[in-house]
Amino acid sequence: MEMQDKILINVSEAAKLLGLGKTFTYELIGQGQLPVVRFGKRVLIPVKHLSLYIETLVA
Repeated sequence: MEMQDKILINVSEAAKLLGLGKTFTYELIGQGQLPVVRFGKRVLIPVKHLSLYIETLVA
């Protein structure tokens, strides 16, 4: 499945897309800047929210 076909991605995938480390990505999550969906211990980020976050950085 291609990245653009996914609705949710894990923290590693989000960090790679943002060009950031996983630790900093978790910091963004902890600060509430990146909303997440939790399934048990899994932390997933909605792709549309990741796109919105990137747009706020550009604007």
